[in-house]
Amino acid sequence: MAHWTVHVCRKFTFTNGTITLQAGPGRNDNDVFATWHREKKQDVFDLPERVQHLGKIYFQATPSSGGESRLCVKFDGVPKKNIRMTKGGKNEHHDIEAGDTENDCAC
Repeated sequence: MAHWTVHVCRKFTFTNGTITLQAGPGRNDNDVFATWHREKKQDVFDLPERVQHLGKIYFQATPSSGGESRLCVKFDGVPKKNIRMTKGGKNEHHDIEAGDTENDCAC
């Protein structure tokens, strides 16, 4: 079972495009590990194996087009970061720690 996962909150995601998901130990050391598509059923993705045992990670989500999106990064199933992307279509990137607390995740 993966420690680090990301959940795309489908019922709060209003984009017809895709969302590219990246993670790694840092901003200058990360990889694309998945692409979310509305027409596919998968909403939960394991982050790359190389970050699974780290206490701190870098995460980035990039929408292919505008539309509001919500994601939740979790560690051992516990929410650590709520991510809201607005209609502007800009990416969101964050350093997230396993000890962080997040009470605002939508999924």
